[in-house]
Amino acid sequence: MKPVTRTIHITLLCLLTIALFACGGGGGTERFTTGIPIPPDAEAPVITPLVVQSDSLKSAGVKYYRIPNATAGDLYALEIFATRRDFESWDILTDHLTWANNNSIPLLRIYRPGTDPGTMDLYLEHDYSGALGGSLFSWDYYGWGKHDLDIPLFRIPQTGTYYIAVSTDNLGFGSVYSLRLQTVATPVDATALATDNTTPGNAIAVTGSTTIYDHYTSTVPAAPNYYRFNVSTPTIACFEVTAFRNGRFMGDTDYFDPTLVLYSGLNPTPAAILADGLDIDIDDYLFSDPKLCYKLTTAGDYLLEVNEAISTGSSDYFLTATINAGIGRLATGELAGGGGTANNTFGTADAIAYGDTVVEDVGASLDPEDWFTFTATPGDVLELQVFDGTNADDETNGVYVELFATNTAKPLRASAPAAATLPTKYSVTGPGAFTIRTILEADAAAGQAAPLAYYLKFTPQSPIPGPTNYTFSLNRLRAASFGAVDGFTVEQNVGSNNLPSAAPEDLDNNGYGAGILGVGDAADSFRFTPPAAGKLVTINVYAKAPASRKAHDLDGFGSTLQPIVTVYGGNATTELAKATYTAETLVSAEGIAAPTPTLTVSYLSPGGTDNYIQIASEPGSTTEYPAYFIEVVTEP
Repeated sequence: MKPVTRTIHITLLCLLTIALFACGGGGGTERFTTGIPIPPDAEAPVITPLVVQSDSLKSAGVKYYRIPNATAGDLYALEIFATRRDFESWDILTDHLTWANNNSIPLLRIYRPGTDPGTMDLYLEHDYSGALGGSLFSWDYYGWGKHDLDIPLFRIPQTGTYYIAVSTDNLGFGSVYSLRLQTVATPVDATALATDNTTPGNAIAVTGSTTIYDHYTSTVPAAPNYYRFNVSTPTIACFEVTAFRNGRFMGDTDYFDPTLVLYSGLNPTPAAILADGLDIDIDDYLFSDPKLCYKLTTAGDYLLEVNEAISTGSSDYFLTATINAGIGRLATGELAGGGGTANNTFGTADAIAYGDTVVEDVGASLDPEDWFTFTATPGDVLELQVFDGTNADDETNGVYVELFATNTAKPLRASAPAAATLPTKYSVTGPGAFTIRTILEADAAAGQAAPLAYYLKFTPQSPIPGPTNYTFSLNRLRAASFGAVDGFTVEQNVGSNNLPSAAPEDLDNNGYGAGILGVGDAADSFRFTPPAAGKLVTINVYAKAPASRKAHDLDGFGSTLQPIVTVYGGNATTELAKATYTAETLVSAEGIAAPTPTLTVSYLSPGGTDNYIQIASEPGSTTEYPAYFIEVVTEP
C-alpha cells in the first residue's frame, strides 16, 4: 500500500481563526488541515450536480456547500464562474467606501469526512498567492495568472458527506460567482493505489485506452511511478496526467508538478536513462500537468515514468492512456509506393479529408516539398497534429508546415508553440508541442456559400541524405456549415459595423458563430435566444492565445485579435456581461476546466427573446488576421 503524506498542524490560534481557513500568511506558518468542525446544514446548502449555485463574496467571507452521501469511487468536476461572470468587479473594484483595487480571484477547497466524528479534513485546495499558509510553490509561483481556479476532476475516496468552501484569494473585495458540480462518467481503475510501482520491475501494465488513479509520494531521492506497455504494430501512444489542475492534496503545502518520461525497454539503468529516454522532460501541457504523444514503430516493450519537476508535493493523480492498436485512420502517401514525387507541386496536391492520418516522406533530390489539399468551410477550427523527428521513434528530421487558402495559395496564419521561421512556416518542437491550430478564413467574395479548397505544404527543416519521413493527422475541432439554412454563421458584412442595434448575425443551432474583423469594423455582433431566466449562459471566444499560456498546446488559433466581448440584453443596450483580453490588473476571464478559450463570459440569463454578443478588438492590436470563433453554452 502506498503511503499518503499530509501536513497536520493544529494550534489554538487556528481554532480561533477557522473562518479564514489559514493561519498566518507566509511560508513556514502552521495550517489547520484536519479535525475541522463541520458547518451547520443551514450554512452549507446541498449542491446537486448540474444545478448551478449562485452567490456573492465580500472581503474575508467563506461560503459552504455540501455533497451529502457521496459514494466512494464517484468522480466529479467542480467549476467556479467568477472572473468569467463579473470580470470587471473581480479585476478592479472601486466603491464609495474604499479606494482599494480588487485584483482578486475565488479559491476553492474540498473537505472529506474527518477522522474524528463531526469533523472534516482538508482534501483538495487551490492557493494562488500562498495566503493559505503554504510554501513558496503556490499557483502564482508557476506564473499561470489570476483566473477561476476550478477543480476539473476529483474522486471521492470514502463514502460520506463532503463540503465545498468558496473564499477570496487576498481577503479583498469579491463579487458574484456561480458554482457548478458535475458527475464524470469516465471509468477509472484505482487498483494502482494498492500497488508499489516505484521500481521498473513493478511497473503496472497498461493496454488500450484507460484512466488509472494512482498516488505519487514526494521523497528524496525521488521514487517515480512506472507503467509498462507493449507495441507490436505502428502505434501512436498518448499519456496525460491530471493532478496540478486539481490543487494541493490532503494538506500538502506544495502542488504536485508531474513530468512524464518514455523509455524503450523495461529496465533503464541510471547510465542508460538519458540514452534510452525518448524524451526526458515532458512538462506543462495544461498548466503544470503534462501530456506526451509519441509515434512508435519499433515493436517491443516500453516504460512510462511519472515523476515530479520542481515542487515537493505528494498527490493522488489521474493517468489517462490511449495506446492505439495501429496508427488508425490512414491515407497512404508516397511511402506506400516506396517514395516518389507525385505531390511535389501545388498543382499535383494529394486530396485528403478531415479525419485522415497520413504517412509520407519528403526531401529527396526530386521531392523537395509535399502538397496536400482538403475541402473545408470558412470558419472551421482545425487542428493539425504532426509526428516527425521530435516525437516519432523512426524519424530523424523535422518538417516545416505551411497552410494556404484556396487556389490563390494565400498564406494563412496558424498558431504553433515554436517561433515561425517565416510568417506561415512552423516547426514541431517536441512531444509536448505538436499541434497547429487555426480558424480558416474565406478567400472569396462575401456570401460565398460553397466549401473551399485549402492546402498544406511540408518541407524538411534541414537537408539530410535521403527523404524525411513524417506522419500527420488533420481534424476539425469546430464544424461550420457555411450558408446552410439552419447552419453556421460566418460574419459576412465586413466593414459594416453590425452593432447589436444594426443587423446582427444569428448564431446557428449549435450556438456557433465566427468572423474576421475587417478594416473599418468597429465590432461584429451576433444574436441568440437565451435560456429561461436564472440559467447560466457561457460564451467562449477563440482567437489569440491568452497571455498566461495556460495551455501550451491547446490555445491560439492563428488569430491576431485581442477580443473585447460584451453581452447585451433584449433591448440591445443593457449590458449583461463584459470581458477583455487585457486586464486592468492581473485578472483574466479564464478557467481551468475549459482551458482552450481565449476568454469566457458568463452570466445569469434574464430570460426574454434575444441576447446579443458584440465582439471588438483591444485598441492598438494588430488587424493582420483578426479572426474569431464564438460558442454559446447554456445550462439545461
